[in-house]
Amino acid sequence: MIALNSLKLPNTLSTSPLAARATMGLEASSGDAIDFSAAGVPPVGDWAALAMAHNGLAAEALPAQAYVWGAGGFGRSLATRLRAAGVLILGFIDRSPELRHGTVQGAPCFAPEEFLGFERKPVLIGVHNFAADLRAIYASLRAAGFDVWNPSRVWRAAGAQNLGWPDAFWLNFPFWGHEELPVALDRARQAFELLGDQASQSVFWGELCARALGMEHLRAASEPGQYAPKSLPRWPEPVRLIDAGAFNGDTLRFFAKEGIRMGQVACFEPDLGNFAALASTLPEGLDAICLPLGVSDTAKTLRFRFDGAASSRQSEGGEAIVQCVGLDQALPKFAPTLVKMDIEGAELDALNGARALIAEFQPALAVSAYHTPDHLWNVLLLLHELAPDHTLHLRAHAHNGFDTVAYALPRG
Repeated sequence: MIALNSLKLPNTLSTSPLAARATMGLEASSGDAIDFSAAGVPPVGDWAALAMAHNGLAAEALPAQAYVWGAGGFGRSLATRLRAAGVLILGFIDRSPELRHGTVQGAPCFAPEEFLGFERKPVLIGVHNFAADLRAIYASLRAAGFDVWNPSRVWRAAGAQNLGWPDAFWLNFPFWGHEELPVALDRARQAFELLGDQASQSVFWGELCARALGMEHLRAASEPGQYAPKSLPRWPEPVRLIDAGAFNGDTLRFFAKEGIRMGQVACFEPDLGNFAALASTLPEGLDAICLPLGVSDTAKTLRFRFDGAASSRQSEGGEAIVQCVGLDQALPKFAPTLVKMDIEGAELDALNGARALIAEFQPALAVSAYHTPDHLWNVLLLLHELAPDHTLHLRAHAHNGFDTVAYALPRG
């Protein structure tokens, strides 16, 4: 693990002409508008200012003792790692009635309302999922005088101490992931400059500030309508859809609820539990092909880890072997008008496996861009490479950085 101060962002990064024209308070597309000027952070697109702000962060050690907010799976695993690093866990704070006044991993568990009267010890946020809107919690704790550590700050301190903690989605040390620093920053800047509207730049910059500076309140609020947001043009109908990572059919049901007419649909879902739910809940009358396969760059078998939920994913230590296919091989003449991908970090491989299909049919593309740190820019760049005449957009559809989707739309 590289020490925190051994790699620095170059302070001389230039500001692009496009970014220089961006305004401070941008039009809202993902909930409330983000007023970067009021937050006192680098203006949108000012890469040199972002670099200086990141470099100015103090190299912190994990606190000697702390409370963990959240006693779910992530909070418990965080507490285990903290104890291994020598941190004394004073207790957990959780809203679940069944946990209150009990113990979790041998530590007491308190209700939020009683905790606000406690001694002001550090509070480490042990919640990292798409469903929890933590903005009010952060505001309440800070207003009460607590030293609040969001997950990015915790992971940064763990990296500074060379603890070797694993990545958890984009939680990573350093925040740009495993690419070489100059390459990562240059690609991030290229992707930012390709975005076709200010709302997309706002989402991108807010997410980057949350990761690089620990300012989680600058993330865009969740915008409803994942894969068909109202802030972007409605899909031409009937939609011929390839749904890679179809989960339990939630996207199909959402489209049907919204009155989006669908033609033929091809669904890929390798988790057999999810696949069974998908096949049994298809909207009535839908012309759908459902395949219990993963999607990659070519036909191959890969190890998967299945957890019975939405985050089944490729893993070298996975317990199951799954057949994967490339879309060019599996559906060479399907002629989609929309390709959706949410495949837990395998999006770049899957896009490379659909090069011919995208080139021939020029479909719209809606691809998850949040599973690893570099996907925020590398998904956008690959979409531009594969569909250079499409316009690129970025939208946030859940809390805490989850369900951030890159959209590539045919012009007109």
